[in-house]
Amino acid sequence: MQPTFPHIRFWGTRGSRPQADEKFSQFGKQTTCVEIELPQQILVFDAGTGFYDFSDNYMARSPEGQKPLAVFIGHMHFDHIIGAEQAAVMFNGAIKKTVFGHHLQWDSSGRAAKTGDFATDYERLFSEPYSPDLAKKHVEMGKVALHDLGDHIDQTMKLPDGYTVQFLPLHHGQGLALGVRLQHGNERYCILTDLSLHNYPETERGQVADFCQGANLVIADGMYVRDDFTKMPFLKFFGHSAAEDLIDLCAAAGVQRLLISHHPMASDTDLVTRESFLQNYAAQKGYRVDVALARTGNYDIPPQLKKERGLVPV
Repeated sequence: MQPTFPHIRFWGTRGSRPQADEKFSQFGKQTTCVEIELPQQILVFDAGTGFYDFSDNYMARSPEGQKPLAVFIGHMHFDHIIGAEQAAVMFNGAIKKTVFGHHLQWDSSGRAAKTGDFATDYERLFSEPYSPDLAKKHVEMGKVALHDLGDHIDQTMKLPDGYTVQFLPLHHGQGLALGVRLQHGNERYCILTDLSLHNYPETERGQVADFCQGANLVIADGMYVRDDFTKMPFLKFFGHSAAEDLIDLCAAAGVQRLLISHHPMASDTDLVTRESFLQNYAAQKGYRVDVALARTGNYDIPPQLKKERGLVPV
């Protein structure tokens, strides 16, 4: 059997807040949301403002294209979940969908510990006084199933398509986000939003590298560059990585391609310049990892990589 690759679409690539001006169009205006379509279901990673566009597109698909949904919320910050509040798909009870999340924090020993309940957090966020009690409508009208990953992060989730999903707690400032690894045979795809590598002791960065070892594709939060932290040290409090640190880590882990996401409030022109700077950084280091900034729309594995690995679509 030939190795396969899934269909990947970026509906949101921004971090923290969406943008409106056309000068942000090339790399995308909406906050984080990534769709991975498998033969029997659709996975969505984070439901930022890009989830509204995903929902509109999904609802316009043919019945055959409206596969069951599994939505994974890496953490409960607004830019990763606010799109779920009023998206049409969340009110359609005919579509099977599960929203996975957690209420995990780092304990005093540095371990991920369950300190609350995801369903309670979800209901509180999308209820008065913050929302017009839409969490109840999601569950009652939309038949949304809320699943807490807090007790299962050490377990491997098996999907009906032969894929597996594994999780890794990530440092995100003082908080915790969940990284995800999707695997099918030897094919690996890792999603690491949000992530602040500068919050890791050097000895623990290896855990992230091990999680990404040999991945075909890593999608990760590289909102800043090192010079940003030098000029504005307070940015380190926001919990996002310098892209050069990500490149170093992915090169050491033998990652084939790194797509940097969670973009700052920078125009397309500025991001093109940043992308070139980061590609030059990788080249000067002699790294083999291919580096690019994520853009809204369909993602396709570079033709040369497909040829080398004999990849075919799922």
